[in-house]
Amino acid sequence: MTFSAKAVANYFLDLAKSQDDHSVSPMKMQKLVYFAHGWCLGLAGNPMIEEKVQAWPYGPVIPELYHEFKHFGNGEIIHYATDLNWGKDGVKVTDFEQVTPEIPNDELSGTQQARALLNRVWEVYKPFTPVQLSNATHEPQTPWDTINKQFAGKIPKNTEIPHDLIRVHFAKLAGK
Repeated sequence: MTFSAKAVANYFLDLAKSQDDHSVSPMKMQKLVYFAHGWCLGLAGNPMIEEKVQAWPYGPVIPELYHEFKHFGNGEIIHYATDLNWGKDGVKVTDFEQVTPEIPNDELSGTQQARALLNRVWEVYKPFTPVQLSNATHEPQTPWDTINKQFAGKIPKNTEIPHDLIRVHFAKLAGK
């Protein structure tokens, strides 16, 4: 089961808020969601998020999350990610509602496994700074490094990091 990157980000924000001592900046959020996605691919063979991960000059980025949280700069994210659901009457937009994407807490839909993985990613990666997490995504032979080398350090805009590249990397880390 895949989720929106915003729902995964909001789950991490809930975990951070419940522990009061771990603020999450936009860069840290990017890396947490990326690692959750990578471990889900590596362990289960399925993506965690619906969105594509792109290789940007400074690392892997989920553009939807970047745009959602960029106004926080290097500071703590203090609001949940949201979406707008637009109501339509023919061609005319009649109304909209702001919604907060979330991962359902439904035992029947299999979300408990996703929540368990997200909890584990949080526990493992929360002690690290955003820069430490970013450095981890830049290590030799990581998916981002592979793409960066492919383009000799000049990654074209909108370059995706293929799921298979992420899956193989995290499966290797898991010893699979």
